[in-house]
Amino acid sequence: MCISFSVLFGLYLKPGRIYTIDEDLATVYQAEYGGGKPGTPNTSVELVKSLVDDVHRAYWEDSPPPIAEIHDQLAIIRKTL
Repeated sequence: MCISFSVLFGLYLKPGRIYTIDEDLATVYQAEYGGGKPGTPNTSVELVKSLVDDVHRAYWEDSPPPIAEIHDQLAIIRKTL
């Protein structure tokens, strides 16, 4: 998940476009799908948690934040730059 986001969002998505994560946001907590308790590294939920930090980036760094929305099993990220 993190690699595909980095490549697709970082290299191919044009500013103003939207990237959605609409899979694996619930299964990351289930052992039968390779998930685990909150904090399990390299999961889509951990990626979304890092995006929440990015949304609030203006409070700790002089940089425009991306726009992100997080819903039940759905994350929507609009590329601003």
